[in-house]
Amino acid sequence: MNQTAVQQLCSEQTEPIRCSQQELKLKDGEVEKLSHVRDQVVEELDELTSSLFQEAYDMVNKAKEQQAIAEKKMLESANKVEMLQAEVSALKQMIRATQPNQSTVQSQRCVALPAVLVPPMSS
Repeated sequence: MNQTAVQQLCSEQTEPIRCSQQELKLKDGEVEKLSHVRDQVVEELDELTSSLFQEAYDMVNKAKEQQAIAEKKMLESANKVEMLQAEVSALKQMIRATQPNQSTVQSQRCVALPAVLVPPMSS
């Protein structure tokens, strides 16, 4: 083999290797870009997940606070109803105690009525 043939053979064999190396460099660049995009997506997903859990935590706390307020109002209302019922009961007892008995009032009227309605007898 002569020198020219060897050089031609070498250049024919090295050219595909160079092309493959260039392709590998391009692919490495694409892989690096895609890895960077993947890392950004993972980071954004982590932030969204954290934000979602924080919002859920806040919602649960708000609901618990509202429930505690509602339970407190319900207890206060129940106590007020109980107090008002006791007042009504006491007022009823006071009214009963101050009103004369109906049978006593009617018998007093019956006794008083004949004296007024019956004229005196003449003798």
